Amino acid sequence: MSLNHVDSTNFTPTNEPIIDGELLHVLDPRFDRRTNFNIPGPNYKQRESRLAANLTRQLTPWASVVEVFGYRDVQHKFVEDGDFIAGPFDLDAHTVSMYPFSQTMNEHIFYEELRLELKGQAGSGRSHALTIGGSYERNSGSLASDFIYNDPDLFGFTISYLNPVIPPRNEWQHETGSRLYHLDVTGLFTQYRIDPTTRLSITAGGRYDRLALDNTRDADPRVSQTFSAFSPKVSALLKLLQPVSADAATLNLYGAYSQSFLPPRRPSSLTPADVPLHLQPEDIENYEVGLKAGVAGGRVLLEAAVFRMLEDGVVLSTRKGPFFLPTNTGKVRYKGLETGLGVTVSRTASLYMNASFYRHRFGEFVIQSEDGDETLTGNRLPVSPGYVLNWGAAFNPAPSIALNLDVKHLDSVQANRENSFLIDAYTLVDAAGSWQRQRVRITLSAHNLFNKQYYWNSDGETADPGRPRQVILSTSIRLR
Repeated sequence: MSLNHVDSTNFTPTNEPIIDGELLHVLDPRFDRRTNFNIPGPNYKQRESRLAANLTRQLTPWASVVEVFGYRDVQHKFVEDGDFIAGPFDLDAHTVSMYPFSQTMNEHIFYEELRLELKGQAGSGRSHALTIGGSYERNSGSLASDFIYNDPDLFGFTISYLNPVIPPRNEWQHETGSRLYHLDVTGLFTQYRIDPTTRLSITAGGRYDRLALDNTRDADPRVSQTFSAFSPKVSALLKLLQPVSADAATLNLYGAYSQSFLPPRRPSSLTPADVPLHLQPEDIENYEVGLKAGVAGGRVLLEAAVFRMLEDGVVLSTRKGPFFLPTNTGKVRYKGLETGLGVTVSRTASLYMNASFYRHRFGEFVIQSEDGDETLTGNRLPVSPGYVLNWGAAFNPAPSIALNLDVKHLDSVQANRENSFLIDAYTLVDAAGSWQRQRVRITLSAHNLFNKQYYWNSDGETADPGRPRQVILSTSIRLR
């Protein structure tokens, strides 16, 4: 059993506007790319309490019952948060638009699962295992929102990007709203694994879920709907090379197929009150095939996997002032190759590298609007890189000293679904060294060691600058 409680308060920074396909600091060099427009104060607070219990009862040597219980009480609060900067922008007047808001979300999540696990031998060294169980989850939540503005037409603030000044509070106007929602998920599941030979392992299973969802927006009538779906999965592991000695090579081939669905998202206060709620799940289909190998007595480890995932029924959002309107549903396709290499050079040194190559695209997707349809089919998904390359080393010259180096290369990404703005590729270097003496450890670590300027995220209207160089000296003491 475990019990955890977490409290956190953050001052949330803002981002840099993108105007006519250019970053603002390029169009107007007087603008500091790290300007913080946000309303001063603790803009974000989070409180979370968790209680979890896991009980196992061994009925026989081959049968056991497992009970899992969990409860989470979560509160997220945006307090007069002005980190949402968007159009309209005006270079001549040196202004941007801010859409400040406050929002409190409370969720009470209960989860319970009971399963029976059976394990045994089928003769000739073959083993098999069967799991049967059921689960129940209930999520009760509420949202209370307050949109803050001084311009009824803009529904936000107009501020200078050269000298940001928040309008005085006596000019603030407020638009409040509320959401109540409940989600009940009842599931039945089973999984069977069998090893027909010492080289082959097969796993098959499935899960049936019934969801009951309801949303109540302000004083509107409650909207409710139920869904049910069966999600199958099957996987296999084939040992192409089995170790006959400590130095022998190993080679495993695996494949997996699964279907699943994503429940409708919880209601957002950023959806206008006059827009209907579309409570529909997203269907997901996934294929994966991979290889894992070990050579030189396990000192060299290699892996590679290809995957293809199709997500259908995806709902996108279009911004209108401070609000986001749900748009048409469509398909999203994910394809990729992921590779990895690990080398133990000696007892004191090791190297690693992993490279991933992605081709994430919109499938059949057309956004319908009064101004004309927008076809996204074939476009790159926003903030999806073509490749990611990580490599690094760990060195322990003495039992009390540990040195680490990590390097990350990230390919350029499209900032928006229209693919009209490209965020440049970047490379980050992190390093750390620690010294330990009995129960005391001193660590010196550096993130973005060479102070690279980069952008890690974007919504097409603004881009989020990455963290500058950060050097931290920390000390820890082990009590026992």
